[in-house]
Amino acid sequence: MIEKMKTFFFDFYLTGIIILNVCVTVLETEPSYIQYYDTFTILDHVIFGSFALEYVFRVAISIKTKTKYIFTRVGIVDLIAISPIFFPQEWVENVGLLKLIKLLRILKIFRLSKYLKTFQILVRVFTKNMELLVLSALMSFIVLLLASILMFNVENALQPEEFPSISATMWWAISTFTTIGYGDVYPMTTLGKLISASIALFGIAIFAIPTGIISAGFIQEYHDTKYIKNKRSK
Repeated sequence: MIEKMKTFFFDFYLTGIIILNVCVTVLETEPSYIQYYDTFTILDHVIFGSFALEYVFRVAISIKTKTKYIFTRVGIVDLIAISPIFFPQEWVENVGLLKLIKLLRILKIFRLSKYLKTFQILVRVFTKNMELLVLSALMSFIVLLLASILMFNVENALQPEEFPSISATMWWAISTFTTIGYGDVYPMTTLGKLISASIALFGIAIFAIPTGIISAGFIQEYHDTKYIKNKRSK
């Protein structure tokens, strides 16, 4: 009972630190909060210290229980979060590096998946359907590439600045394919407009494939989880 309480309070504290880390990372970028710079610095030290102690604690347990925590996905993320320990002081003081470390520290939010059963179900759905999702992603890339090649050959002569190369044309292809259509790059020829309309319509169908896979997999996984839970309760 005491061990369960210790685990509960440890998990509760860690969850609070992870949420605090996200809040600090977001709020310290607000210009209006510049007056609280010293407070954010203190909170950064508290967060960093907590993550460092947690990592040492988990490494000690993994050595004692002979588990491979250090080489797991969770262990690697935890190590990244405390990586400034291994950098020279002048590196740590570099503004760009600090921003990168704080950004990578956000990865700790995935640790909350341990307490979110729905998130665990979603992870299992992606894992089980990875082959189909990779296939749909490959199909999307092929369509994007073909669309970029076609549009470059059709529009380059008329708009050399907007469609200077196939790789640059991919920006138009992505915005059209996703039906966002920023309007900064658009075709002027009749054939170009026809290709653009076709790609926009085809993009809806292509994006429906992974959406359907994830939706069907999520529903199936949820029902399977619920069935196992009800079976255990009997």
